[in-house]
Amino acid sequence: MPEISVIVPVYKAEAYLHACIDSILSQTFSGFELILVDDGSPDNCGAICDDYAARDSRVRVIHQENQGQAAARNRALAAAKGEWVCFVDSDDAVHPQMLERLRQGRERRGYEHVPDAGSAGNSGGLFRAGGGQLGTAFHGGSAAGGAV
Repeated sequence: MPEISVIVPVYKAEAYLHACIDSILSQTFSGFELILVDDGSPDNCGAICDDYAARDSRVRVIHQENQGQAAARNRALAAAKGEWVCFVDSDDAVHPQMLERLRQGRERRGYEHVPDAGSAGNSGGLFRAGGGQLGTAFHGGSAAGGAV
């Protein structure tokens, strides 16, 4: 079982998706799964996600009709196997040591939530997985509308 589930909602991100996924798969910490949620993207994102899943056993893909980012994250949360969850936006590339640094911060401090540790945009942060759902106001590390 993976320690961390990395969740990436995907919608109209074809131009950035390879860089995003490659940056996650290149992490120095390898005990993670990558859940890509194709949120009904009208471009080639779904096929790109499927291609990565065929090549790397850490990658799983969920396809759904477009329901928005919060619904995509909630769908992935329900499928996540990791004890911890990290969200990455599909147009972001993350630092190669992001997961390692988040994990180290959690171990040193015993936090239930570890803030961003090396990403562009609103990605990053480590949350204890608990089966809760995110509210629609979730963005950039704060769950304003629900529990994580």
